[in-house]
Amino acid sequence: MEAFALKMIEPIAGVQQCVREDKNEKLNAEFTTKDVLETVKSIVPLKASGIHWCQWKAICRSKAQGELAFRNLAKFNIALLAKQGWRILMNLNSLLAKVIKAKYFPNGDFMTTNVGSYPPFTWRSIWRARKLLEQGCGWANRGGTGVNIWNNALLPVSGQGRVQVQRISTEYTTVSDLINEEENAWKEDVICELFEEDDARKILTIPLSYCVQDDRWVWRGDNSGVYTTKNGYKWLMTDATDTSNRERTLQITTLKTYYTKVWNLEIAAKIKITLWRITNNYMPTLQVLQNRKFAVTNHCPVCGAGEETVEHVFRDCSFTRQVLQDPGVAFKTDNNNQEWRMWLAVEFIKASINECKTIAMAFWAIYGLTEIRDIMKMLVRTVLVLYPTLRHISKKSSISEM
Repeated sequence: MEAFALKMIEPIAGVQQCVREDKNEKLNAEFTTKDVLETVKSIVPLKASGIHWCQWKAICRSKAQGELAFRNLAKFNIALLAKQGWRILMNLNSLLAKVIKAKYFPNGDFMTTNVGSYPPFTWRSIWRARKLLEQGCGWANRGGTGVNIWNNALLPVSGQGRVQVQRISTEYTTVSDLINEEENAWKEDVICELFEEDDARKILTIPLSYCVQDDRWVWRGDNSGVYTTKNGYKWLMTDATDTSNRERTLQITTLKTYYTKVWNLEIAAKIKITLWRITNNYMPTLQVLQNRKFAVTNHCPVCGAGEETVEHVFRDCSFTRQVLQDPGVAFKTDNNNQEWRMWLAVEFIKASINECKTIAMAFWAIYGLTEIRDIMKMLVRTVLVLYPTLRHISKKSSISEM
């Protein structure tokens, strides 16, 4: 197979490997090559490649973000390599750190050195993974003499961790310039003058050490300050979101609560997956099929009152309303002009655990009925297409018997 070709391919994180990011997607989607797939289709006509409802990078996100938490092998590889870089940073007296420093950066340090000319795969791999450490590492201030204000991450938060300045002053270059050594306290007036109000407030909340020690690297992605492969991979897979938008932050929090509740339900996994597909509109509704050129019309074949969208099938259709408003289900179908996913999340959060189980089962049953309906339509079409041929064969057989 192409993915396992024993030759040099474009590396991920600078190493010679057999599986890169696009290959990772292929191995988890269609395992056969095009020629073999066409042969299988010719032998078994019911074999089909199916419809790709979402991108591979989307379902690699965590379940709390509304996806399936498939592992992205390329990014996990980077997280593993960054662990070696972290060991070089933290264990300067180790044999590994001494050998690499003597060979590749004798007069510098790991975080600022270049890759060099004709580097071997081992060093190139670790060096390329350094970008992750640059994004996620910060300084633990124990005096601040070695921490540059303008170039290093000062804030103990996710993201870049760098401050937004109101004005740049050459008088202040390191963190030690912002500390009153006699009182062992921050120079509040200077900090408020140099930095934005929000960043200044965060800096002033950072505790100062009473012991005079060297500043050290810490990992900002975990409360322990220690880098691990797990939280490094989590850092790579976490999308940067604009937390300044209050409405956007509220939506993210609501959806996270909803998905956590869904995945923790004690019901069959296939029902959870169906509910996940319904939430994200990964369903073969007529509107979606028409957009993908698979259907001619998009009108609901059950009630005929509107387009067959995911919200129509599972909320607005007259048949669905009868099911959901049944005393055994009792699920409100008033939409309040909300977007489908947010409406479903809010209503699901309001319901109890037992009610959520009942609602999920009802949605799964409605989806099963739509599948049966489509199968029956396909059988009817097949009979109508084959009827003339079958009738002709029947006539021939009756004549031959005479």
